[in-house]
Amino acid sequence: MVPLVFLHGFTGSSKSWNELRNKLNFSSKAIDCPGHGNNLIKDLSNPCTFEDWQKEFNLNLHLNNLEKINLCGYSMGGRLAISFASAFPKKIKSLILISSTAGFSNEVEQKNRIQKDTKLCNKIINDFQLFLNEWEKLDFFSQQQVRNPQAFKIQRAIREHQNPQQMAYILENLGTGKMPNYWEKISEFDFPVLIICGDEDEKYCTISKKLNDYIPNSQLKIIQKSGHAPHIDQPDEIAKVIQNFI
Repeated sequence: MVPLVFLHGFTGSSKSWNELRNKLNFSSKAIDCPGHGNNLIKDLSNPCTFEDWQKEFNLNLHLNNLEKINLCGYSMGGRLAISFASAFPKKIKSLILISSTAGFSNEVEQKNRIQKDTKLCNKIINDFQLFLNEWEKLDFFSQQQVRNPQAFKIQRAIREHQNPQQMAYILENLGTGKMPNYWEKISEFDFPVLIICGDEDEKYCTISKKLNDYIPNSQLKIIQKSGHAPHIDQPDEIAKVIQNFI
């Protein structure tokens, strides 16, 4: 059976997927993305690119004897998933993108995002706890504590155990602003793609609809009563949607 591999979002870890994976009747694996959990960057003085990630993940699959996978990425993990699928399409049986994007097609918007990410990096380094407090209060995360309090506590613990220097490094090197423009590339995907977003996350609903327009063999699922992390807000619904897709 071809396994389903999960890639988490920024400040998360492989453990972020535990609840959802337990609800799936399917072989799955979750990994720590660069700079997160146990996958720490050894030399923070050297830059890291999306191409470096593609090679690292491909080596990871090779070492685990995985010739083909179903790949699911959330937010940052979704961007990494798009990057990998663009470079190694033959490795992908199907792709699931949760609250993700294919990069910027507008250079001005991309430069503005890089500047925004740079300021956020400084905040992470200078006061990590303040950054975490503000991160959890963002609008598209605001209902998690009410809808899934146990999962919210687990995600908070994961975030608090991250290394601020690693977080800043990843945001600087693999943040949305540094992501290459994959919009034309995704139009060449010939494998099934499931695109998921939460109905309360207007920004990523718009982006998800655009992804659905660009990717030939894709379907879009908008999850009700959900923000940026529908797999946390509505894990039962996401499990059902993924199970039906796979």
